[in-house]
Amino acid sequence: MALLDADTPSAVLDISGLTVRFDGRRGRVAVVRDVDVRVAPASVHALVGESGAGKSVTARAILGLLPATATVSGRVIYHDADLLSLAPHRLRSIRGKRIAMVFQQPDKHLNPSLRVGAQIAEVLRYHVGIGRQQALSQARELLDLVELHGRDVLRAFPHELSGGMKQRVAIASAIACHPEVLIADEPTTALDATIQSQIVTLLDRLRRELRMAILFISHDLPLVRGFADEVSVLYAGRVVEQASSAALFSCSHHPYTDRLIAATPDPTRRGQRLAAIPGTVPDPDAVPPGCAFAPRCPLAVERCRSELPALRRIGVADERRSACHFAEQVAEGCLADE
Repeated sequence: MALLDADTPSAVLDISGLTVRFDGRRGRVAVVRDVDVRVAPASVHALVGESGAGKSVTARAILGLLPATATVSGRVIYHDADLLSLAPHRLRSIRGKRIAMVFQQPDKHLNPSLRVGAQIAEVLRYHVGIGRQQALSQARELLDLVELHGRDVLRAFPHELSGGMKQRVAIASAIACHPEVLIADEPTTALDATIQSQIVTLLDRLRRELRMAILFISHDLPLVRGFADEVSVLYAGRVVEQASSAALFSCSHHPYTDRLIAATPDPTRRGQRLAAIPGTVPDPDAVPPGCAFAPRCPLAVERCRSELPALRRIGVADERRSACHFAEQVAEGCLADE
């Protein structure tokens, strides 16, 4: 089911009805459910939500990086090709070259026995087919592009670098072939606040210089607010709200989004108790009927517990969607806690 209208600008990556199932205690269980996301060229689209919302599974499903035990359905359209139905060799020609990915823990994805330069050069030799020396020369240019300068870095092993430097190496490898789409899966999670800001600034500069779209996955709302153009909020494997970043953070249309924003630390509220969302994201094989957020929602009524709310367009002029029966009232701030 496509969510955006026909006159919506074309997308470089169009995800429609993406559903991912794994074996669970009660048979095949959906951990990602009917996700629709459109990423516009050279834009940043963020996927946000608590741990267990399905963000990383969505990212890996796009590139066919899930284990064989996963069942993936829906469509992921890239230049009129459905990535989910491509032959493995065709998908490999796109993955890492036209659509690349940066993972949240570079230690797990950098080879500890290879020098940094050799690892970046390997990407170029595989996808571009150039020789070793030319690939190493381009690897050095890529390290300069991500602000890692000097021959010492090129010849370093991963364990000789700091966490922020290793993430920059991972970014250099990902952008080696100038991809149209970069999937950044929690790229700042293990870094301190200063380095987080530097990595996001770097990604934004690369996006503008390379005209590259970014699918940015994070649970850090302040980072998302200053970086993303569009935001999709996931809960229990399903998109519950979509809007531009400016619209979402100025006025949420779903109680879950509202509570996420309220729970974000704010320097202006120093000394005040942080808001919290009671309970946890439900286990995939125990998602309640109706709205999955209903057991944690202070606004839920019986309808919420029995009827699944559709992800629907809110208003006429605003290109935003909410999966809440009372989205308009939530936006107005007048829904009574009953």
